[in-house]
Amino acid sequence: FRSSRVVAAGLIAAVAPLGLLIANSDWFFTREGYLDPWNYVGLFREYLDPDYLPEDYKLARLPWILSGYVMNSLLAPVTAAYVLHAVFLCATTLALFVGVHALFRKPALAAVLALCLGFYTPVHGSGGWDYHNTGAGAFYLVTFAMLAFPPALAGNRLLLMAAGVLGALAVHTNITMVNLLPALVFVHVSAVRIYRPEHAAGRTLAARIGWGVVGAVLATV
Repeated sequence: FRSSRVVAAGLIAAVAPLGLLIANSDWFFTREGYLDPWNYVGLFREYLDPDYLPEDYKLARLPWILSGYVMNSLLAPVTAAYVLHAVFLCATTLALFVGVHALFRKPALAAVLALCLGFYTPVHGSGGWDYHNTGAGAFYLVTFAMLAFPPALAGNRLLLMAAGVLGALAVHTNITMVNLLPALVFVHVSAVRIYRPEHAAGRTLAARIGWGVVGAVLATV
């Protein structure tokens, strides 16, 4: 990751999908009449109003709702929509690049896979750009990237806890992501056995999971 070529490949893969805005500036917006994601737009703008949708996910999916709230607090509504959706799309593709490169040490492979994801249209605003799925995928793949990163494979506790935090944010954004958490554990354990076999003892691996759980619990609290 110290190579300028690798950094450039990752940045290009992350921002390249934004080129679609040249042909369609409305691409980043949820279509009219799509009720569920527009409810989140309302929460982004009126979250501090206790009378606004008090029983409609007001205390759930907070990683996504609060991200939107912060953007709308700092920026005008249209600008906030562009920035919010761009940040999560670019984070998703960049996280995939980082994770794949960390595992296979092949920046070209990582860039191609990240670009394929970035230009795969069913991923774009799945359920509507303002729907919580937009945030869940990003949180999940950032967790994947953290667990694949060399310091995490070496047992860095802070990084493992941070991965637990991001994994919890993915689940709290979309509860169905809990079904994909075992895949992250499998990838991390497999990578440890390949790159850090001296840390592959069962007790050591259990301790790694424990640090991730600590981070998840802290994020939940």
